[in-house]
Amino acid sequence: MAALHGQRLPRRSDAQRAPVRRHGGRRSVCPLRLAAHQLDHYTTVRNDAGLAAFSYASEGPDGRVLPFQTSGSVPLWRYWNPTNKDHYYTVDRNDAGLSYFGYSFEVIEGFVHAQQVPGTVPLYRWWNPTIGDHFYTTGTGDASWFGYTFERVEAYVYP
Repeated sequence: MAALHGQRLPRRSDAQRAPVRRHGGRRSVCPLRLAAHQLDHYTTVRNDAGLAAFSYASEGPDGRVLPFQTSGSVPLWRYWNPTNKDHYYTVDRNDAGLSYFGYSFEVIEGFVHAQQVPGTVPLYRWWNPTIGDHFYTTGTGDASWFGYTFERVEAYVYP
C-alpha cells in the first residue's frame, strides 16, 4: 500500500496487478518501490537493501515499470536536487530546464507509457512546496491532507 509519511493511501489489490512474465530470461515488469527518508520520497526499481544503505525506509511496491524499452514505451528519467534533497521523475527529459531549479540527471529508472494503454494505471505526481518534495503514487487517495498539491499524471505503469 502506498504511504505518505507513514500514512497509508488506497492502492489497487494484488489481484489487479499485472503478472511478471519472462521474455528471454528478462523480467517483463519490475516493481517500482516507494521509500522515504526525512523529507524525500524516493521511487526506484533497485532493491531494498540499497535503500537502507542511504537510510531510506521502504514503503513497499507501488506499480511496475518495464526494465527495457518496448514499442510505445518511454524512459522514466530520474533527477536529484541536493539542495532541497528531492528526487524528481519525468517522461519529459529537460536537463537544461531542470538544472535551473537545481536538479541533475541521475538515471533512467525504467520504461513507462506516456499515454494509457490497456493494463496500465496512472502514476500521479504530487508536490509539497513547504518541504520541497515530490511524491509519486498509483494510489487514488488525496495527498493534499499532507500539504501536497496534485501536479499531473506523470506516466502510466503496470499495477
